[in-house]
Amino acid sequence: MSPARRRGDENEPSFADAIQDTEPLADRGKHRETPRGTSRPPTAARPVRFEFPDPEDRALGIASGIQSSQLRRLRAGGIRPERDIDLHGLRADPARQLLLDEICEAIAAGERCVRVVHGKGLRSKKEPVLRNALPGWLADPRLEGRVLAFAPAQPEDGGRGAAYVLLRRS
Repeated sequence: MSPARRRGDENEPSFADAIQDTEPLADRGKHRETPRGTSRPPTAARPVRFEFPDPEDRALGIASGIQSSQLRRLRAGGIRPERDIDLHGLRADPARQLLLDEICEAIAAGERCVRVVHGKGLRSKKEPVLRNALPGWLADPRLEGRVLAFAPAQPEDGGRGAAYVLLRRS
């Protein structure tokens, strides 16, 4: 006996009775219009959004959902880079393209960590251009969320003139 009938609602149909004549939707998975006032997230790859443990220091970032222990290990130099990407001395556009190409190659090769040498920006007129641009470049949609974290390198690996970048293995 259905729960509705146990409560004394003899005239109310059961759920099974109510849906007995229904059929599955034939257009399952097809595009449907989004009601006005709501937004549908784009289906294309979206850039990663990094969290910055210290909002004043954007040289240290982690993708949401990644354990902070991985960031600590990366920051301490506990995950050794398998590839060096030297951007030092390049202008912004060529540096960005080289970075994206090299990271894509590293991902394809199954590498876990790369070291990006960007320089300290001592020759920049105002601020360190490459170092400041790095977080935005690592969030590029072409990397498809493969960058998990980044941190300034240890002094023996370049210190504030380089960064470790932790990659998701494919």
